[in-house]
Amino acid sequence: MKKTMILVSAALLSAGSAFGWAAWGPVYTDNQLPVPVWADETTDLPDCAGKTEYTGTSKRAYVTWNQVTNTKFAWTIGGWGGPFGGAGDNYNSIRFKEISDAGVLGVTVLNFYQGLRDCDIKIDVNQNWQCGPDLANWRQMDMESVILHEVGHQLGLDHSSNSNAVMWWAIGMGENQRSLHSDDIAGIRSLYPQ
Repeated sequence: MKKTMILVSAALLSAGSAFGWAAWGPVYTDNQLPVPVWADETTDLPDCAGKTEYTGTSKRAYVTWNQVTNTKFAWTIGGWGGPFGGAGDNYNSIRFKEISDAGVLGVTVLNFYQGLRDCDIKIDVNQNWQCGPDLANWRQMDMESVILHEVGHQLGLDHSSNSNAVMWWAIGMGENQRSLHSDDIAGIRSLYPQ
């Protein structure tokens, strides 16, 4: 039986701090590691200087999670431009498409395909994005920060109750959250112990 779950990951709000990561569904199994991801490079994002810029931003987010030590988890790039389809196709993907819900920057959908974790990300194209390596200014949303958060969902983390964590549920314009917090690191190490 295929199960689908949708998480809305980012809004333009903030709140107080606490401590605590949480898991989101079953994790990838040992025989799925390292986990390949397939990315969309067919979308024309007006804020980006071509597909090289936004695919580079996506790769940096995946590499950031790969740099966590003392965990067996790792991402690999399966390919840019496919193959991928919809949820439950056994391809972990990231795509750049319109999200109709106001204020939603990214959505991660979790499925199980033949008993294995399959998780897809959609990033909203209708934002004023900072796509490249420069930091977002007060009028921009930082794409790398949002992708880093969604990739955390993709590997099995839910929202954290720690407002300093990447997995905190909200981010605002001009905020740049490109480094994993100790809470995020504790989460991935717990889900995928070495």
